[in-house]
Amino acid sequence: MDNKLKKVIEITENKVMKALRELNNYTQEYVASFLDINQNSYYKLESGQTRLTVDRMKKLAELYNVDPEVFLSNSISVIHCNKGTGSNSNSGYIKTYTNSTNDEQKVFYEKLLSEKNEQIKILHDQLIELKQKEKRFLNMLEKITSKA
Repeated sequence: MDNKLKKVIEITENKVMKALRELNNYTQEYVASFLDINQNSYYKLESGQTRLTVDRMKKLAELYNVDPEVFLSNSISVIHCNKGTGSNSNSGYIKTYTNSTNDEQKVFYEKLLSEKNEQIKILHDQLIELKQKEKRFLNMLEKITSKA
């Protein structure tokens, strides 16, 4: 097994919520706001103290761009990868990954996860650059309009 692959764990509804939230680098406050509830209520959902309603399940599925059924299955696995000292753990789920998956599939899934994380980083960097350009543009526009 590749040394980047740390462990595979089976997850429940509330752990799916947490894994998807962390995968997307969202805070509990952000997801709670999206669901139109307070952070404490979201914490209770994510910790399993409160059950997820169908309406909230649909909203979370929309937020994470997944099928709502993802919250109903206890057979979805989370793959935790760590790329070395000082790196953040990258988490994701792969619906068909199981402990019985052969080595070739494991390598494929890990490569797929790695490529996805690289694409996310590239998109994140591009977003930051666009925000900086937008800020410079708005400052320039403000200067031009204030002179008129």
